Order: sequence, then C-alpha cells, then structure tokens
Amino acid sequence: MMAHRFARQELGRLMAYRLDRFENCIKLDQNENPFPFPPELKSELYREFESLEFARYVDASQAETRSALAEYLRVDPSMVVLGNGSDELINLTLTAFARPGTRVVIPSPTFPTFRKMPVVHGNDLIEVPLRGEEFQLDFGEIREAVRDVEFAIVFIVNPNNPTGNLLPREDLVRLAYDPKILLVVDEAYYEFSGVSLIDLVRERDNVMIFRTFSKAFGLAGLRVGYAVACSDIISELNRVRLPFNVNSFSQAVARLVLRHAVLYKTQAETIVRERERVFTAMSKIPHVRAYPSHANFILFRVPDADAVWKGLLERGIVVRNVSGERGLKGCLRVSIGLPEENDAFIEALKLVLG
Repeated sequence: MMAHRFARQELGRLMAYRLDRFENCIKLDQNENPFPFPPELKSELYREFESLEFARYVDASQAETRSALAEYLRVDPSMVVLGNGSDELINLTLTAFARPGTRVVIPSPTFPTFRKMPVVHGNDLIEVPLRGEEFQLDFGEIREAVRDVEFAIVFIVNPNNPTGNLLPREDLVRLAYDPKILLVVDEAYYEFSGVSLIDLVRERDNVMIFRTFSKAFGLAGLRVGYAVACSDIISELNRVRLPFNVNSFSQAVARLVLRHAVLYKTQAETIVRERERVFTAMSKIPHVRAYPSHANFILFRVPDADAVWKGLLERGIVVRNVSGERGLKGCLRVSIGLPEENDAFIEALKLVLG
C-alpha cells in the first residue's frame, strides 16, 4: 500500500524502531544490566506492590520519587523531573524550548533518538561528525554551527553511544558558558564512567543532565529516566509534560533501588572490571580492533561486520550491528554481560574469525 495520505511527507525518511528478538541466545545487544533483580530485594518489592493502588492515578507531581532522587543527587527536588525513559525527556525538551526551525546540534554517530526527534519537531538539525579512530568531537564545528543563530540546543551523550568514549570536560564547560546554547548532556552511562557535569546545573541556567534507571540500575523494562537542571528549566518541562507520564509501579521500584544504591554500585564496578577484561581479550584476537570504553559496552571493528554478526548469532550470541552508522563501517557493539556470557562471546568471536 502507498503511505497514508494524511501522513506528514517530511517524516517519510524516518524508520520505525525495530530490533529483532532471538530466542535461546545470549543477549548482548542493548547495553542492559545483565544481573537479575537482586533476590534480597524481592520481599521489599512485594511489599511495594501490595501497597500500590492501581485503581488510582499516580501523583502527577512525582513528589516522592523526585525527593528520593534529589537526596541521591544532592540537589533540590525542584531541580528534578521524571520521564518515561530518556526518550520522553528528549521530546519534552524539544517541545518546551524548540520552535520549528530551531537549530539542534548533535554529534554523529550518537543515540538515534537525538537524530529522530528534531526531525519530528521540524527543527534545523546539524550533525557534527566524530573524527578519527578516537571518535573525537570538533567543538569548533559545534560553535560554528551555532554562530549565526540566537538560540540553539546541543545534545551530547557522554560517554557516547555507540562509541563509548568520553569528551573533554573543558570543551563541554566552554559550551555551557555560551548563553545562547541550551546544553543537554545525556549521562545514561554515568555509573560506569564516574564522570559528570551535574555540578554545572547549580551555577548555569542553560545546562540539563539526563540520566536513567535503564542501565546500571537494571530497570530498562520499566522506563524511568530523569532530567536535572535549574528549577526554571524543570518548570518549563513540567508545563508540557503529560501529568501521569511515569506509572506508579515504575516509580515505586525506582525508589526501592535508590534505597539500595550501594548494591547497584557494586554491580556497576563488576561490569567495569568485566569490560576491561573483555577489552583485553578482544584486543588479542587477530582482525579485531576494540575501542576503549567508559560505558557498559565495547565498540569493535572487524573485516566484515555482517558476516561476523551472523556468525556470532549462529553460535548463540546476539550483538548490535552498527556498521551502517556514519564512520562506523565494519563495526559491531557488544554489551558487557555476566562473566560466563562474556567468556562465551570471546570464544565465539575467536571461532567466527577463524
């Protein structure tokens, strides 16, 4: 059938998100926390479940969860808002601050939603390519991209996905001190890098930090993200936010895992150790170029990404094929799993490459 006659023609180049599911495989393709929900927390989880009134709407102000996050982050609750995953926070930011034609600047490659949503909103999207084998961002190109406008939004993922590298703090701070830029730094992988710009939200009214419970806290299926910024920015996001955007169960579990943040910190430390072990092992395999990572995944280049992806799948390992992204020809991305899963991946990769 032809595209529906009522559809917006300018969105015709967008593709619906799709990720194939494979049964009975080791899943290392979506940067998830590989640890199961901690058994020692299940009794608390059941008590939370029993106390919830599912027939009642969740608190539209998110007060209890915002307070828990504020304590965890050491900021005022007025500086926090929850989103249905970071995807919704991107949408809220563009809805609140970007008009049709507003300049939006992103690195390339990066998290796909940062490319998709500006197109949906009719913004002027500029993609600045990452350069070289270290995937460095030319901040001069970003400043040039915003030179002729009165206002621009710059989205940065740090560490970046899918490359895993950190960007220099001094360059990000310089952007933060440009008054015509709204700088949004997505720190989805903060718990694995330990590097943050959250201190800037206390002194700058043009900086936002995104974080998520999907990665280190293992709640990808519950869709809980949050933004941290000055209270004026948060007020504008709340102005356009749908009132019951994060459900009561997801918020209750988010508060539960925050009460046990030390346990999840231990998990993150284990994942980081495994990341370094896997990186070392991959670097010894002929025809593999593994890139250093500050996240919970590793980007690597092989002679034929499609063939290696298929060969891994035939051996029960699912990784992400990112070879179609700008500058990533021949590249795959593997999430760090449990130690035995990582061992299986390494052995399968050796076999596939002969």
